[in-house]
Amino acid sequence: MTLLTLLVLLAARDDTALAGTAYREAVEAVRQARYDDAVAKLQEAIRYEPRETERLQYRDKEGRQLHAYHPHFVWSQARVLQARAEKTPARQRQLYREALTHLDLTSHPQAAALVDTARMELAEVEKIAPPPSPEAQLDPLRRQIRELCDQEKFVDALRLLPQRKEILDQVPGADARLIETIHGHRKTVLERYERNLALGLETVAVTSPLEKPEAIPLLLLPALPPATVTEKPEGRFAWLQDFLETYRKEIPLLRNPAAAPVEDLVRSARAFEGSARAARTVESPAGFRAAVNVAQTIRASRLGELSSGKDDAVLARLLTDSETALRDLRKLLPANEVGVLAPFDERLKGFRDGLQVREQGRARLQAWPSRAEKTFAASMADADALKTLAREASSLQDHPAWAGASAGTRARVLFDSAVLEAVAALLEGDALSGLPERTTSNLRLAKSLDPGVRAAWQGRLSPKLDAWIDSAGR
Repeated sequence: MTLLTLLVLLAARDDTALAGTAYREAVEAVRQARYDDAVAKLQEAIRYEPRETERLQYRDKEGRQLHAYHPHFVWSQARVLQARAEKTPARQRQLYREALTHLDLTSHPQAAALVDTARMELAEVEKIAPPPSPEAQLDPLRRQIRELCDQEKFVDALRLLPQRKEILDQVPGADARLIETIHGHRKTVLERYERNLALGLETVAVTSPLEKPEAIPLLLLPALPPATVTEKPEGRFAWLQDFLETYRKEIPLLRNPAAAPVEDLVRSARAFEGSARAARTVESPAGFRAAVNVAQTIRASRLGELSSGKDDAVLARLLTDSETALRDLRKLLPANEVGVLAPFDERLKGFRDGLQVREQGRARLQAWPSRAEKTFAASMADADALKTLAREASSLQDHPAWAGASAGTRARVLFDSAVLEAVAALLEGDALSGLPERTTSNLRLAKSLDPGVRAAWQGRLSPKLDAWIDSAGR
């Protein structure tokens, strides 16, 4: 379990315990006829846990707790009992209506029976009480809307308005004012989610998704408003929904990118680059950076693996595709923002520089045997020229391109450089037996790499050199 998950679970457990404690205190307050105190405690409980359940489990200072949790039903009970004790018919009517409002919100099995009772008693009160004004009739709806907004159930609040049309129509402009109230509260809540989203995306923009792939959705999901806040996410939240869906599809690849074919890596990276372009459309700079980071990290995982030179042809194709993708993304940014892509540019430049060094080395390796033969033919009496060319061959063996060169090319360089060293030794009057062990080792290694490597020199060397090659190559 990640630290992030543990913190989320602990926070949820704390909220449940606070809700359960407030609920039990409310039940006790109802038993003692402290009805307003009970309602205050129930409001507190609903803030921590708005969903009713038959099994609320938590631990408090008294130990483990398990009980039913129906705050709206207890709220209704409190107001019905308070109405019965009230002496003023207008206040009684108000309390009964509040009770009926909360009975609409509860899932308690006895709610239907209490609804019948409350309606019957309300009817009796209304026989002796003066009819409420239209504004007074709106008060229970306003309270209900306010409570739903406090619970961040804005979709439910908006759906409630058409159901109360007969009351709203009696007060001109009341429905517009309530809609404005709901949207105002929702705007504040959505701004909070926006801030959480920006913070989460800034973290994703600097985090490798390959280290803990499952942590990214855990980080971003709390920034996605639930269906009770908005039925259909728009703007940045719609983008986030699509980004998370793309991310979930790519988690198997992110867990083990080394096992994926290059084509799958490119496809996955392009999917996140598509998310980056979409982030620009909804004006989310943090979303752009986060998506680009995921895409470029996927690409870099294989580029880094190939940078050793084991398959430069594949590296060249992947590198070109990565550079093209980054160039296309750069076109989306204004001049003052292109700097956000600089780290990715630098990383690709490093891979490109390494590839170019190896390509240049391969060109030198492939050209060296021909140069050796031409130098031998033109300067076979010039010991210094032959030794200079042999030293160049020795430096080529330390070049990054050496390991990736073909066996035939390496065999020619090793064999030819050994022959040049031997000829130079003879020209200077030195015995072939005095040549370094490295020279004879090169001969043996050349023959093991390519048994036919000697063919290019057949008939061109003296019997003495041929005999040395035979003996040194054993």
